[in-house]
Parts: sequence; structure tokens; C-alpha cells
Amino acid sequence: MKTLSSRRPSQWAMAATVSLLMVIVLSLGASAQTEVVMWLSSQPAGVSEWAEAFERQFNEANPDIRLDLQVHPSVSQQREKLILAIAGGTAPDVVYESSNVMGNWVMNGIAQPLDSYLERMGDADDFIPDIIEGVRYGGQTYALPFSMWTNVDLYNMDLLASSGVSIPSNWDELLQAVPALTRFREGGAIDVHGYMTSRNGIFAYIDLQRAVEQQGSTTVEPLGNRVSLRTEEAQRGMEVLSELYRLGMPGAPGSTSLNGVAQGTVAIQHLAPTLSARSLLDQTQQLGVEVSWQPIVGPNADSKMVHHNAGTLFMVKESAQKEAAWRVMEAWVNPDNMVNYILAHGGSLPVRRSVATYPEILELPYADELLTLLAERITTYGAKHPLFSEFRVAAGNFLQQAIEGELAIPTALEQAEDAANQIVSDFRL
Repeated sequence: MKTLSSRRPSQWAMAATVSLLMVIVLSLGASAQTEVVMWLSSQPAGVSEWAEAFERQFNEANPDIRLDLQVHPSVSQQREKLILAIAGGTAPDVVYESSNVMGNWVMNGIAQPLDSYLERMGDADDFIPDIIEGVRYGGQTYALPFSMWTNVDLYNMDLLASSGVSIPSNWDELLQAVPALTRFREGGAIDVHGYMTSRNGIFAYIDLQRAVEQQGSTTVEPLGNRVSLRTEEAQRGMEVLSELYRLGMPGAPGSTSLNGVAQGTVAIQHLAPTLSARSLLDQTQQLGVEVSWQPIVGPNADSKMVHHNAGTLFMVKESAQKEAAWRVMEAWVNPDNMVNYILAHGGSLPVRRSVATYPEILELPYADELLTLLAERITTYGAKHPLFSEFRVAAGNFLQQAIEGELAIPTALEQAEDAANQIVSDFRL
């Protein structure tokens, strides 16, 4: 029989062997771990804190992946850095971007099509179709939306009631409502603007694009190389926009501030951002004012629209670990994760229909009205074209001059079309 002392050397040897094996296993496990770098930007403070928790929880649940989630202070800084990182071979795998400029990354060949991954998702049909369509180009989907916000029309219902005006359902009714809501003091100074919107070229083009879409057309196809503004639809749209300006905004500087609606100096605020719903609720409760978020009316009752922008994730085509990157993206848009993001953000809405039923979402400010908007036709914020951000000002400035009566509408449309086509005509994806 071996004594304890005689057994110790073999036990120590065995222990040393086991320890060595553990080191080897851990070492192999660490080397087999796939790193995924994700860039996030332009988020409220609450999201930055929440993102840290997401990174930690994802890494705990997926030991074969190490997620490195980096938050950048501004989206413009992130975009510049991404171009340099791709050129230097140090690009991230997953990047946050707003849906309205995703076309830039498609045009540059930087975004990876995601359709083959989406086909494997068991609940891809849970996403609102119009929002998915907003990040599709040439029949392919290039980003995965996870939140959205809308710009619609905000009505001061007390002013409508005191003026005997109902919420309009088409352009004719809107043009009748605005002068009835516009009020002047003695001497001609404006007391209440019946209609208010921003006075700049970008919003002029955004408005015209929507008005043309509401008539069943467009100013430019998503991947088109020709902008068409000398059309009957564009002419009619401009006539409505200029008449709304004349009737509702005499002498107004124009803005998209919601203070005027809450304080009773604006009856209808055009393109009001639903991101401001929480602060608006605080004001209206203090002032005892009733307001209502409504879709933007069109030529008839069936052509109402909701402008949207969305927070999305896209996969960089240069990524060497696309499968792992997709797992991160899929986890990010998980319904439970999505609701937590929205609550941390404080001002966005879900892009999944199922998440709209969560009790926490239903408790958000103006939840009933805002979620009802998601059932309307949702359109992109401006022309869905990769070069829209490049030509919208050059063309839109002519349109704004026509809206304010400084240019004849046909002249403005011709000059705006020429300005846009100097940029778009040579476009090839």
C-alpha cells in the first residue's frame, strides 16, 4: 500500500497536468473567440448606459464572440471616421446609420446586402414593411431598422374647436381650414398662424416629393439618374404648398418648434417631430391645451402619409466575420431588447409590430396616437435616392422661392430640375 507521502508526487503531477490542460483549453477558447466591432453614434445619455449593458449581456450569452461596442459622440464624426477606417483596412463590422442616408453607403459599395440573413429570421415579417422598404435599393435590403421617428402634422384642437374647424382629410379641406384658423390683431398684426412650417430649401423639396408621391408619382426613382420636376404632379404640389404658406404664414419666420402649438399661437404645425412628444406633453399638461398628432393629408382621404426616419444597423461589406456580425445585429433587434432600447432612448417608436403591444410602450406620451400613425402609409423623409442629400439644397432653394412668391412656379420647377440633374444625371450604382 502506498503511503500518502508516496502518492503526493503523482498527485502533484496529475494536478499540474490538469492545470496545464485547462490553460491550453482556455487559451484555445480565447483564440477561437471572434471579435465583432460595432459603432454607435448620436444617442441620448440613457442609450449610452444601456449599450454598455447590452455589450456585457451579449458577451455573456455568446462566449464564442467578443462584442466591442464603441459609441461615437456624433454621427458626422462617425461617417468621416468610417471612410478612413475602410481605406486603412480597420473598418468595424456593424455600423449605426439613419435610414434616410443609407443610400450613400449602398452607392459607395460599403453596405452588405442582408436578404440572405433575413430569410433565416423566423420573424422578419414582424417589421413594418414600409420601414424595411426604406432601406431597400435595387431589390436588396441593406440595413436592419431597430427604431423609428416620424414627422407629421400637429394640431391645436382648442383652436380648431373655437374656429369651428374639423381636422381636414384632403388638400381642399386643409386650404379651407387654414384661413379660418389664422387670426389677426387690430391693426393687422398676426395673432394665430393657421399653418406653420420651416422656411428653407431642404423642407421645400421634402414637401414637394411627398406631395408628388401622394399623387402616385415621384420626382426621382430610388436609383434613377434623372430628376423630373416639370410635371403636372409637381405643379399641383407646388400650388398647394405656396397657397398654404400664403394663407397660414403671413410674416412668419417659419419653424418646426412645438411651442407655438402648445401656447396657442400656431393652429397646425407641419412636420412636427414626434421625438419631442415627451416635452410637448409636459407643456400641454401645464397649459391645459389639447393637441393631436395627425398624418399629412393629400389630394384625397386615401393619400395621407407619415414621414419617417429610422435608426438602423448595416453590415460593412469588408467584414471578415459576417456570421458573427449578423448574430449581434439579430440580438440587437430582438423584441425584448428593442423595447428596452426605446425606453432608454425616450423619443423613438418601435419598428416591430409586436413591440407596439408591450405595456411599457403603450405608456409612452401620446402612445395611442403615435402608434396609430404607424398604420398609415409611411414614406422616407425626402426622395429615396443616394444623392438626395447632395441635390436637395441646390434644387430646394428654387422651390422655396416659388413657395414664398418670389419665383413663378413653372420657372422654379425648371431651375430646380436643372440644378438637381447636374448632380444626378451621371449617377450609376
